[in-house]
Amino acid sequence: MTEKNAPFHTLDEFDVEYSGGVQYCTQIQPIFDKKAAAIVLVSSDEYAPFASVVVASIIANASTDHQYDIVILTDNMLQRNQWRIQRQADGIENISIRILNISKMIEGFSFFTWAHFTSNTYYRLLTPDVFALYDKVIYLDSDIVVNHDIFELFNEDLKDYYLAAAYDTHVVAYCTQTPPLEQRSYNIKELGMKNPEQYFQAGVSVFNVKAIRRDFEEGYLIKQGLNHKLRWLDQDLLNKLFYGKILRLPNRWNVMVSNQPQNLDEYYLPDMLRQEYFMSRQAPYIVHYVGRSMPCYTTNPDLFEFFWKYARKTDFYEILIQRMAIDYAEKLVESVRIQMRQELGKETIIQRGKRYIWRMINYLLPPGSKRRIYVKRLAFSLKTWN
Repeated sequence: MTEKNAPFHTLDEFDVEYSGGVQYCTQIQPIFDKKAAAIVLVSSDEYAPFASVVVASIIANASTDHQYDIVILTDNMLQRNQWRIQRQADGIENISIRILNISKMIEGFSFFTWAHFTSNTYYRLLTPDVFALYDKVIYLDSDIVVNHDIFELFNEDLKDYYLAAAYDTHVVAYCTQTPPLEQRSYNIKELGMKNPEQYFQAGVSVFNVKAIRRDFEEGYLIKQGLNHKLRWLDQDLLNKLFYGKILRLPNRWNVMVSNQPQNLDEYYLPDMLRQEYFMSRQAPYIVHYVGRSMPCYTTNPDLFEFFWKYARKTDFYEILIQRMAIDYAEKLVESVRIQMRQELGKETIIQRGKRYIWRMINYLLPPGSKRRIYVKRLAFSLKTWN
């Protein structure tokens, strides 16, 4: 067992905390024994405040009877933000927080992305390699909050499944509404899914590292990520590669919210799954603010109370409030600009009348016609005569 408060060394014993350099590593040692809940997040520097909220929520619901080994993978997080997150475990003996710079591991890699997605989403595919010395690891996106003891999720019996995850209720709804959206045929044709409704959300998942490393070569997942261009990126990839080998988790472990809470996709789910989803919303174990629907980035926040409950426990609380104010101001300015453009673009009654008159003139007296030339000369002579 590694001493919890000991300096975190890379494989070449390069210690970032004392050297002031950059910490690189390709594989880590468990900080506790294998009974501890191993948890990995991926975060950019922009998402550091959100990663901190995730960590705060894990700590707030952690049991003193268990140990929690938290690791954050990043390629650009500022040192000061790393310290702010790491000191959340100060004085808590059963919780460890380590932040690992993986920039050397992904150097030169080029991943397919679009819309708001970034290359960071692919970094979860490194989990079986970075955590090779672990049996299983919980992966969490940085846009979630944990509202239950996550050790219970870690304790899930994975049997011989490669992954455990909940259904992606947004995507499933695309497949099950009447008529289904194109997503259904995409799941069949592009992902090879015989049952396209059995599509899983990878933002909260448990990797069976032992089984994956047993059946696949080193670096298999990240290599596949480089070689595929799929709609929902690495999440599609995991559904494609592990189809039939993903253990379904109850929906309460990944309650997805929306930027439009008044028009949830989940209304189109099959009866049983729809009931499960709306029951889970009442007491969610994990809330997932997908698609930048974090309460500080949307004017219609859904299940916002869980986010702010844990955000208040971090050093980033005021930063998140500031971001919310800036985001609101920018959206307000943009709405005013749109309204002004619409108002300036409107025709007055006089302008509309003139347009109709000229349209009639052009119809009766086509430009360049003899009639038009004659009328112009007549009008000029009358003006001159007056």
